[in-house]
Amino acid sequence: MIKKSWSFELEDGRHTVQLEQGYFSATRKVRLDDRLLDKEVKVKRNWLGEGEYEFNVNSHTGNVVVRNNVLTYTYDLAIDGNSVTTGKSLTALPPIPGWTWLFVIACGVIPLIALGGALPIVLGFGGAAGCIVTARDTSKTMGVRVAICVGITVLVWILFAALVIGVAILNS
Repeated sequence: MIKKSWSFELEDGRHTVQLEQGYFSATRKVRLDDRLLDKEVKVKRNWLGEGEYEFNVNSHTGNVVVRNNVLTYTYDLAIDGNSVTTGKSLTALPPIPGWTWLFVIACGVIPLIALGGALPIVLGFGGAAGCIVTARDTSKTMGVRVAICVGITVLVWILFAALVIGVAILNS
């Protein structure tokens, strides 16, 4: 179980928020001052496992923010839109640009062509997730993001081809 904890001061004193997340499941629990917020939390999630868990602390709004950077998750807590960790404003994730779906589909068909299998699934969905994360990275120009997505897609297809050839050689 992954556990993250943040403490912060408000006008009524010190508060603590805890996030618990299973290693192999996307089950998450948010606690405020050791009280489970199962009914009070508004959840916004996507298929990458990213999410925002919004709750109220007196007259303030809290958000536990979970982001996926393909290999790991990052976690932060915002109170009234500002990160408890950095003090900077947390902005919503930018939308996924339309052009990204070409790369997502190109990677996502790998498990379909392979008719399943753990490695093709990892290649396909890993490549698709990598393209989505890259496409949302507005710190890079669109040309650079497209080039990285091309690279990711070509790489997963080369790895898939190597896997198919390797299996064929082993079976001959």
